[in-house]
Amino acid sequence: MRGNAFSAGVEPGGLRNSTDIKILICYIFSSLNKPLDKTNVIEAIQESNLANYFELNNAFAELIDQNNLLVDPKTQKITLTESGKMIADQLETTLPLSVRKQALNTTIKFLTNVKLKNENSATIKKDTTGYTITCSIPDGQIDLLSFSLHLPDKLQAELVKENFYNNPEMVYKSILAVLTKDKELAKEIFDDNLN
Repeated sequence: MRGNAFSAGVEPGGLRNSTDIKILICYIFSSLNKPLDKTNVIEAIQESNLANYFELNNAFAELIDQNNLLVDPKTQKITLTESGKMIADQLETTLPLSVRKQALNTTIKFLTNVKLKNENSATIKKDTTGYTITCSIPDGQIDLLSFSLHLPDKLQAELVKENFYNNPEMVYKSILAVLTKDKELAKEIFDDNLN
C-alpha cells in the first residue's frame, strides 16, 4: 500500500495516508454492515473533510482489486468481503477514535438523508411564472402528506426541496399543528428546532 496521500481539502486531524483511508473505508462498511453506494460513502467522508476525493476513489479501486470490497454487478452496491472485514477488525484501532466516530456519524447521517430522499419525494417544475415544487410523504399506498408551492425562482425552490428532505417529519407536524390549531404540538416543534 502507498504511504502519503494527496491531502487537498482535508481538515487537520484528517487522513493523509492511503493505508489509513483504506482502513477507514473498511471500518465504515464493517460498522454499517450493509451494501452501500460508493458515491454515498465518498460524499459522507468528504463532508467530514477526512480524506481527499481522489484518494478515496483510488482507495476504493485498490480495495476492489484486492478483493476486500465486492461490487454487485446488478445494483453496483458494494459489500465488505471477509478479507475486508479482517482489515477493519484488526486495524481499526490504528485510526484515531475521533476520526472513526466522525466518519461513522457522518456516514449514518448521510445515509439517513439518502433514505429520506428515496422514501419521500420533492419535484421541481418550471412554469411561465416561476417554479412549482411538489412534496409528498408516502405511507404505504397513499400519500400521508402532499403539497405544492409556487416560488418565483429556482434558488428558492431548491432551498424548499433541501429543507423538506432534511426534516420531512417536522414539515408534516408543522402543517398538522397549524391546520388543527394544536398549540402543544406547535410549541413542541418550536422548542425542538431551537435546541
